[in-house]
Amino acid sequence: MSFGWGRCTRWRVPSDSTRAFDFAGKFEEYQRLDSLRHYVLIEPQRRSVTHCERGAQGQWIYVLLTREADVLRLLDIELPLAEIYNQVELEPEVE
Repeated sequence: MSFGWGRCTRWRVPSDSTRAFDFAGKFEEYQRLDSLRHYVLIEPQRRSVTHCERGAQGQWIYVLLTREADVLRLLDIELPLAEIYNQVELEPEVE
């Protein structure tokens, strides 16, 4: 599943069958878009959000968020993982 936010942000919620392509092939394609500034992958079954942000010199900065208290910050919004995963039944965490 993919959601656009204008031309600067792409949101992906990978399924088991698209996960590898979303993390590699799809992101590689999106990096070619000059307008893209943020690529966000939200895992549907475990608390894990990967935020890739294009830096000022064009380099990509990766941030992995996995804790309930983590906050996804992009553009002028802040999305706590607790809100993103509210009402989502997650797989049990492995210790």
